[in-house]
Amino acid sequence: MSYCQTANASTPANAQSAESLGYLLDEQGRELPITEAMIQQACREIEAQHLDIAQLRQ
Repeated sequence: MSYCQTANASTPANAQSAESLGYLLDEQGRELPITEAMIQQACREIEAQHLDIAQLRQ
């Protein structure tokens, strides 16, 4: 099971909303909401990098 699948399996269905899960600051100091979609995208990117590295080691 991948990290993304594990994270999704442990997240309650009602927690999957458009609510902000925190904030990032941009170059102008504005707060940008961190969404569930942003976290899932980051997870997919990390997993893809992990798979690329694992293939190089073979």
